Amino acid sequence: MGSGPSFTLRVLDAPSGRPYFVFDSRPGATVRGTVRVANKGDRAGTVRLYGVDAVTGQTTGAVYLARHDPRRDVGAWISLPIHRLTLAPGQSRVVAFRVRVPAGAQPGQHLGGIVAENATLKTASHQKTGRGSFRIDLRTLAILAVQLNLPGPRIEKLQLRSVKPGPAEGFQTLLLGMRNDGNQLLKGSGLMTVTDENGQRLKRAKFNVDTFVPQTAIAYPFVVPGEALAAGRYRAEVKITYGQGHIARLTRWFTISDQQIEQVFGSNSHGPASAGSTSILPLILAALALLLLGFLAAWAFLRRRGRQAPSSPFFYITAIHTPSGTGHEHIEVLQWQNPRTLETGQSTREGIVAWLNSGGDLRVRDPGGNESRVAVVNAEPQYVRTYAAGVWTNDLLLLPRY
Repeated sequence: MGSGPSFTLRVLDAPSGRPYFVFDSRPGATVRGTVRVANKGDRAGTVRLYGVDAVTGQTTGAVYLARHDPRRDVGAWISLPIHRLTLAPGQSRVVAFRVRVPAGAQPGQHLGGIVAENATLKTASHQKTGRGSFRIDLRTLAILAVQLNLPGPRIEKLQLRSVKPGPAEGFQTLLLGMRNDGNQLLKGSGLMTVTDENGQRLKRAKFNVDTFVPQTAIAYPFVVPGEALAAGRYRAEVKITYGQGHIARLTRWFTISDQQIEQVFGSNSHGPASAGSTSILPLILAALALLLLGFLAAWAFLRRRGRQAPSSPFFYITAIHTPSGTGHEHIEVLQWQNPRTLETGQSTREGIVAWLNSGGDLRVRDPGGNESRVAVVNAEPQYVRTYAAGVWTNDLLLLPRY
């Protein structure tokens, strides 16, 4: 990543003692807080400060909108006296802010955040492609959550609306339409069961529902475990237990066509191979061996072809394993798939970092077909994160977890 300014945000007086802000307030009232903005880098730089709204990420979990997105909730209520700071290496500054709750604000829990955006772009990589070259610049963000609890009836209401095949390439998904129609931040756990027209159970798997922001909706990408479903008609039964013992249920028939199979896996594929053994260690060792062999083969091929060589093959990350936390630094194992051969496997974080540092190409594709690249964050120890359009993103954390 190279040297330069690097900014952090820290809570100074959160009333709840948490590492983020939780305020109990009421419509028409104003609450106040302070944060410390620090430059932990080795060069002076400028940081932008602003408030944003939170929404629900593609696979649940709160995510925060960008600087230019409209602000309609907590992001619009946050008032900062300073919007740009220039700090020398090691320098910090305390910034007070206030949150003015509108008189007509609805009861319940409202979520937003304060963002410190590094105005200095960092170069993630510089690569040659044939006769030309390209450079990837990253803009880094630090975010502190700001939650407002307003008095009134507590409504927990998670709605399940639809089940349909997903369009993502390389791995088969079912898109589960979900919406939080209540006014509380919800968490829970789900169970998906898929049967054929004869009632034979084909798939049964659990999934987690992380923080679901009120009055937001998503199409949750449930990754079909094991062998892919062939073209045909199926019935999905979904059960999600959430909040204070509530249960949401949905039963829907859906159809997978030959065209959808081709869209996901290509015309020469019949779906991914079975996952086989459930033991993680053999899969990790096999995946590392395959990655190493693939890299050595690509290196030898590129040496023979020289500057006229085609670009290296890439792999998609399809799921992550985070047994000890929820952040990027807690990702310990990553599941991947080769979109050309449909080969799947798992690798440790250390193996992925080493492969990326040696020139490997990893990507994340969301159910809408948008791609982001995976890069190494230069921390101790190193870990991985996605970026798109020059900005670090949370696409890895939006992937299914196992």
